[in-house]
Amino acid sequence: MHERFDRKDPIGYNRFRLAFVDLLHLIYEYCQKPLKDRGELPSQKAMTVQSIISYLENNYTEDIHLEQLQEHLHMSKFYLSKLFKEVTGITIFDFLYRRRINQAKILFLMQKKLTVTEVCFQVGFKHVAHFSRVFKKQTSVTPEQYKKSKHIV
Repeated sequence: MHERFDRKDPIGYNRFRLAFVDLLHLIYEYCQKPLKDRGELPSQKAMTVQSIISYLENNYTEDIHLEQLQEHLHMSKFYLSKLFKEVTGITIFDFLYRRRINQAKILFLMQKKLTVTEVCFQVGFKHVAHFSRVFKKQTSVTPEQYKKSKHIV
C-alpha cells in the first residue's frame, strides 16, 4: 500500500485507495463473526504474555530491564521470563531485539537520511556495536549493507 501511495500519480493513488478499502472490508467481516466462532478465549498465561508484549511495544525505545516488567505486572521476573518463553518460544529480550531491528529497517526505508548511529539510538540501543551485531545476527547483513542493498545511501 505504501508503494502505491508514494507513486504520487492518480493510478497509484487509486490503487492505494482500493487496497485500503479492501483491508477495511476484511476487518469488517472479521468483526462481524460471533465470538463463539473465533475460538477459545485466551488463557491467563496468554493474557500475561500479551501484557508483556504490550509493555515492550510501548517502551521498546527505552532501556528495559526485567525488574521494570516485574514492577509493572506485579509478578516475579523469573516467572515472567519462563512464561514468555513457554508461550512464544523465544525470550523476552529476543522479542525486544526483533522489535527494535524491525523498527530500524522501517526507519532505514522511510527516513533515508538517518545514519546508522541515529537509527541505533532511536530504536533503543545504547551502543552502535551491539546494534550492528544484533542487526547482522537477525538479517545476515550489517546495517550499512542493508542500507546499500535497499539503495538508501
